[in-house]
Amino acid sequence: MSSGDYYSTLGVPKGASQDEIKKAYRKLALKYHPDRNKGDKSSQEKFKEINEAYEVLSDPEKRKNYDRFGKQGVDSNFDFGGDGAGYAGTGFEDVFRQFFGGGFEGFNGGSTRTAGARRVYRGSSLKINQSITLKEASEGKKLRFKVLRQDPCGSCDGRGGDWGTCSACGGSGGVTSGGGFFSFTRTCPNCAGGGEEITNPCKECRGTGLEAHKDTISVKIPPGIRDGMTLRVSGQGNAGRNKGPRGDLYVNVSIKPHPAIRRSGDDLHTEVEIEFPEAVFGTSRKVETLNGERSVKIPPGTQAGTRLRLKNEGMPVLNGSGRGNFFVKVQINTPKKVSQREKELLSEYAKLRGKEVNENPSLWKKIKKSLND
Repeated sequence: MSSGDYYSTLGVPKGASQDEIKKAYRKLALKYHPDRNKGDKSSQEKFKEINEAYEVLSDPEKRKNYDRFGKQGVDSNFDFGGDGAGYAGTGFEDVFRQFFGGGFEGFNGGSTRTAGARRVYRGSSLKINQSITLKEASEGKKLRFKVLRQDPCGSCDGRGGDWGTCSACGGSGGVTSGGGFFSFTRTCPNCAGGGEEITNPCKECRGTGLEAHKDTISVKIPPGIRDGMTLRVSGQGNAGRNKGPRGDLYVNVSIKPHPAIRRSGDDLHTEVEIEFPEAVFGTSRKVETLNGERSVKIPPGTQAGTRLRLKNEGMPVLNGSGRGNFFVKVQINTPKKVSQREKELLSEYAKLRGKEVNENPSLWKKIKKSLND
């Protein structure tokens, strides 16, 4: 046993709580662990003392005997006068696993990790860019395209070659370092704990178990998708090593600009141009929508910039119900050249509206101004 006081060994006062004792032990155990201080005998001795102290002080009954009788109170040969039993103790490995989740094994040189199945690795994901039209974004579409990705090797069925016992761990799945009282078993880095390694690599895939193929993949574009959105297609990426699961496929979707229609959220917008008399008397125009031509009625007295709505003619709501609207903005055409007769008529119209105009080079500018008043 340690020659020092257990409380001093852990650096805590005699009245320390269990939480304080645990925190002190954890800090010191990490500091003096032999794996961090290889070849340092003083650290190994210190580590042994820390564990010895914590074994006692972490147990209420043992701590009570220690506080009353000192170290002989926790000696397995100490006679408690019939009120207690001898203490055989638990291994230091049990104490350390309580804190560090079994990261270190075989404190007494006995246990090793049993070899398990070959470790499999999930395949990496793929990313591709796909451009669609506004109409395709509105209707949704099932796309089929070729993707270069990794598939299981056909020659070795994805195994990578012939397997045999791992040369580093002898098939146990773990490698042991240290010796004597302190020996530590870790997962074998050569076989990742599987106990096997490739002894004869496949010539086609060079032991990877994977080979590149051009595969045809189908992706469903949902109606209402927006520009810049990314679709995740589960399990369509690269295959994993040792027959591990595939990664995912990410499709970045871009929408091509439409020559006449602009999108804003779930609404669509376009423009139509009419002449001044049509704006006065009213008319109708055919406009292009994503669902074909539609006739739009323009009421008398329509002002420039008026927006007319076609209800539910916009984009479908993504992953929802209903559609947006289709808006038609009315623009009034102002001719740059007019005939003499048109000038006379427009001049007469301006006078009827109480506007004085002169026929000079700036005549049309004045007429335009009077029309806008």
